Amino acid sequence: MALTPKSVNTQQASELLGIPTRSVRRLIENGQLGAVRLGRYLVIPIEEIDRLLAPARRGDI
Repeated sequence: MALTPKSVNTQQASELLGIPTRSVRRLIENGQLGAVRLGRYLVIPIEEIDRLLAPARRGDI
């Protein structure tokens, strides 16, 4: 049984989304992907990754 993390960093998010890290940062800057800054790190709740991937999983794109 695999455990699902509650949050990921930008590098992990880029791997999950299949896009460059810079694109993840742009999504955050544009408000399309929610994130929390903890010191110098951006932390992205896994729910935000799921929300962004939901249309693809449903076949809407």
